[in-house]
Amino acid sequence: MQRSTPAEIPEAALRSLQTCQFNRTSDVQALRYRDSPYWHTLLVGRHIGVHRPDDRHCNWTARILTRDKKYRQKCLGPAIDLGKGVLGLEDALNRAFEWFASSEARGETSAAKRAGRTTTISVCPIGTEYTVGHALKDYTDWTRLSRSSGGHYNNLVLINYHIIPKLTHIPLEEFNATHLVALAKQVLSTPPRSGFSPYRPKVEMGEMTNDEIRCRKKTFNSLLSILKMAFQHAWDSGKIESERPWRCIKRISVNHAPRTIFLTRSECRKLMSKCDPPLRTLILGALYTGCRVGELGRMRVEDVGRMGFGVRVDSFKRSKPRFVFLPDEGMVVSIRRRPQVGHRSRSRFI
Repeated sequence: MQRSTPAEIPEAALRSLQTCQFNRTSDVQALRYRDSPYWHTLLVGRHIGVHRPDDRHCNWTARILTRDKKYRQKCLGPAIDLGKGVLGLEDALNRAFEWFASSEARGETSAAKRAGRTTTISVCPIGTEYTVGHALKDYTDWTRLSRSSGGHYNNLVLINYHIIPKLTHIPLEEFNATHLVALAKQVLSTPPRSGFSPYRPKVEMGEMTNDEIRCRKKTFNSLLSILKMAFQHAWDSGKIESERPWRCIKRISVNHAPRTIFLTRSECRKLMSKCDPPLRTLILGALYTGCRVGELGRMRVEDVGRMGFGVRVDSFKRSKPRFVFLPDEGMVVSIRRRPQVGHRSRSRFI
């Protein structure tokens, strides 16, 4: 197959290929069949992937994030030789970035940024006086070893966004409830944000809904847990002489309201009609089982009917394994989706 004209590929995207799961042809051939593509992040909002739904198709594909925060995809060419030629990773990258550039020129896409997760707090404490910044640096050095990678990463994100701008310069021995009140006002006036949603200006609590206020209070309590553990770590390490910095930390009470709004059958059908086939399958599994997205992604075919009329849900995060009973229609749908015995028995259920 003819090679593509070389495109301008950012250095950050090339470096990201060191951890790509389909760097070589043998890696691509080892990918399991599945309906959705395997993705690798080149830049934020720019991905390259391999779509291998069966033994007759295996194609390079690219994905780009649009300005309205939706993804567009494009098939680039065959990833392995199945009688239609083959395209190497280098040529696939060239085609992908040519498509990215044409989409950017039309103003259809969001800005590309270097991909990568936060790995440290955004402050470098200096000086001999032990500050809140020093305590957070020492504590996150410890959590990198002692906590799960996900828990450590969540701590870093919360610290960098909420704590670093306000508290890091304060000497730890002088930290008191006044600083805590200032942090509370800052966090409670910051509207919730999730995913790719834009940052919103600060608002008064009276302008927020009860759910938004409850969400902000939970975030504030999470920050207090981080601060308390960091200050106790500093105390245990002999960095401070007083217990006041961590003893003055008091949590805010949160009234947890039960969720009383549920989808009707007509609303479920309307939701399903708006989804692409892979997402429709995922939502169908969520509606029947009530499981988290991560739990659905870990389900295997053999989990269906394994312990009775339902599906076994493996342990996820801190939850224990459990069994979810399915209604008759849910069981019928899950059985229909099971492959023939002996064929891809370890394939995913959802």
